Amino acid sequence: MQWATQQHPQHPAVIRATIQLENCIDLLDIKWFPPLKIVYNSFREGYQRFERPLPKQNPTLSKAHRLDCAFFNYATELLRSQGQEMEAIRAIFVEGENMFPSSAIFDLAHIQIAVKNTALIKGNCSTQRKQGFQGV
Repeated sequence: MQWATQQHPQHPAVIRATIQLENCIDLLDIKWFPPLKIVYNSFREGYQRFERPLPKQNPTLSKAHRLDCAFFNYATELLRSQGQEMEAIRAIFVEGENMFPSSAIFDLAHIQIAVKNTALIKGNCSTQRKQGFQGV
C-alpha cells in the first residue's frame, strides 16, 4: 500500500491475486540459475553482434528494470522456440535499506510475479486500507 499511496495519493489501491505458478521461471528455485546463465550469454552475444549496448538499469532514477525485462522476454521466447512455454516469472527484488546495521534483510524487498498467461490468475480482489494499519 505504501507504493500505491505514493504513486496515487488520492485513490491508492492494491489488488490481491491467487496465481497458479504453472510453467513458471521461479527464481526462488536455484535450479533455474545454471540454464539462465547460459541463456544470458546468448542474450549478451546477440547485443554484441549488432553492436548495441545492453539495456541499462538505473535504480537512482527509475525503478524500471529494463535489463531484466529485456532478458526475460528473450529467455521466454527462446524457451518457447524450443517447445517450452513459460507462463509466469517469479523473482525477489531487493530494494530499500538494511533493516538494521549489517543485515541482509531490506525494508522494501518484495516478490514480483510477471504473469504472461492471465489464465493463471485464479482469483483477485481489492484490498482495503484499515485505519492505523501500515501493511497490506
